[in-house]
Amino acid sequence: MRTALFCLFLLVIIMGCNAPTEPELRAVLLEAVLRSGEPIVDIKVSVSNLSDDSFEAFTGADVTIIRNGSAASLTVSEIFTGYYYDAHQQVVVKPGDTLTVEVNALENKIKGSVIVPQPPAWLNISHDKIDFSSADTLMAVLTFPASSENDLMLFVYRRFNDNVGRQLVLWRFVLPGIDTIIIEKEYFMFNGHYDISLECVSGMPSSWIVESSMAGYDVNPVTTSIENGFGYVMAFSGIERSIEVIGMEEVM
Repeated sequence: MRTALFCLFLLVIIMGCNAPTEPELRAVLLEAVLRSGEPIVDIKVSVSNLSDDSFEAFTGADVTIIRNGSAASLTVSEIFTGYYYDAHQQVVVKPGDTLTVEVNALENKIKGSVIVPQPPAWLNISHDKIDFSSADTLMAVLTFPASSENDLMLFVYRRFNDNVGRQLVLWRFVLPGIDTIIIEKEYFMFNGHYDISLECVSGMPSSWIVESSMAGYDVNPVTTSIENGFGYVMAFSGIERSIEVIGMEEVM
């Protein structure tokens, strides 16, 4: 009898030592950028590290985007770690849409929503060609309706020679009340064709830092628009004008 009780006592101790512990819950960070008229390719999911306060890209999430009540599952990128995209282009982003991104990662379910803004009403450009070798056309002037909010941004893209793709070379905030921008040499890198896009943005994180007319951003997970998580869901809608640049001194 004593032997049986002793064995039972040992079994209880062993089971107690090997009892499963609750895994520590890791925070989820969602960084989503959606653009009107463009495929959904810029949604990143990260999870917090247990050793410090940083986040690392996460590829094992279930990510769904809901447009005006209709849901579509996103695919994890095999090229860009932690990014998810609409592989079958099921969702077409349009101004006025309500978009919700839902993420299920490590037993965390988070989501964020945004309303896609309307683009600026108009955008005019004084020249469609700049020749930096001539004193007559050293700049171009953009004019547009001013905004009273921090919701306008300017993007400059350089088109590739085959016109199939393009590269972002510069972006700036447009401060409230500004309705004119002078496009000078600093906006460009090489000779070629460029697209200049003025875009309204909604869902901008409050932690974005504006320095003069330039802007950088730093996502602070403490300030978030994400339910049960951290991060942001932003939406852009813009209007573009094209310009050709010649006379630049090519750097070899």
